[in-house]
Amino acid sequence: METRPEPGQGPGQGPGPGAGLGPSAGSSFSDPSALQARFSQRHISNHDSCLTEDHESMTKRYRHCSRRVSCVSSIRLSGGAVNHEGRVELFNNNAWGTVCHHGWDLNDAKVACRQLGFPDALLYTVWAAYGGGTGAVLLSYPRCVGSEADLWSCPHDGGGDHGCNYDHQHDAGVVCSPSVRLVNGASTNAGRLEVYFNGQWGTVCDDGWSLDEATVVCRQLGLGDAQKATHNAYFGPGTGDILLGNVSCSGNEDTLMDCSHPPVGTHHCTHMEDAGVICQAQASIRLSGGAANNEGRVELFYNSVWGTVCHWNWRLNDAKVACRQLGFPGALLHTTNAAYGGGTGPVLLSNVGCVGNEADLWSCGHSGVGGHWCTHDYDAGVVCSPSG
Repeated sequence: METRPEPGQGPGQGPGPGAGLGPSAGSSFSDPSALQARFSQRHISNHDSCLTEDHESMTKRYRHCSRRVSCVSSIRLSGGAVNHEGRVELFNNNAWGTVCHHGWDLNDAKVACRQLGFPDALLYTVWAAYGGGTGAVLLSYPRCVGSEADLWSCPHDGGGDHGCNYDHQHDAGVVCSPSVRLVNGASTNAGRLEVYFNGQWGTVCDDGWSLDEATVVCRQLGLGDAQKATHNAYFGPGTGDILLGNVSCSGNEDTLMDCSHPPVGTHHCTHMEDAGVICQAQASIRLSGGAANNEGRVELFYNSVWGTVCHWNWRLNDAKVACRQLGFPGALLHTTNAAYGGGTGPVLLSNVGCVGNEADLWSCGHSGVGGHWCTHDYDAGVVCSPSG
């Protein structure tokens, strides 16, 4: 099969932690009330279930409408497995609608992610990667530079059909940089916890820090359950501001900001009390949709989200690498055209070209990570040689 040309833009990079010395023990973020006011103003939503108010502290905190819907102000993400990925939906004239993928690129995704309060965008998705939405198609052909405050500020062709069809098969989506990260660990599933708030990264005080809070963080990062909550700067002290203290989670919340906590910046800690987590190690590849464990749609884990592989140029050598990466001795078949059903989320790789002896699919030639104009109707799969 001939290799298909693609846009092939790579993932964006999130900003680093804020510089400067952190506050001393017993202090709080400089002018936390003003910081809270800015946060509340940015996150007042036109969708009532997106906002809750704590009348005792008179602080407003960001809430997700549901586990699969993350919303802030007039924009939300729907259909993702974690809160920083999904189909982009906008609120206009008292109704939610979608964005057509025509002209959709990483610059548009960056604006959408920052509008949502995330640090940056990692990937943009097309062809209703998170399923088709409902309602009107509100925007088409956005032409963002990347620095705009919101999608409405970008030049665009307005709503309507614009060749996107009203069946929402062309809905655009994003994978944003998570608003929590683990730093200074020996692996990606462990480290000092840092949270992103109001344009900066900061740490979390370990007062009241337990496995329940760590579990919420691990799930927010797509890493499953927590194995340990760490204290006393176990992964080294951070820098910048200590943003959260006395966080109290039930363990069922979608994000750490959904848990009970004092106003942002209020704490009684130094960086020698920075909290951390050790999450369950996450596999880098899995098979889905098969009748047995040695067959299925190939899915890869990338930056806290799962995605699929486009079948363009998918061959037995590619399947052999995938099967060995999964721990099987070899491959019997490679499958195309979503033989095990179409997946969801980003299409992470396309035009994979393995020799057959590579350690994993990422080591093979490919068209870059994300940005592939391939639908989930073309998801690749494998049938591996059974173990034993």
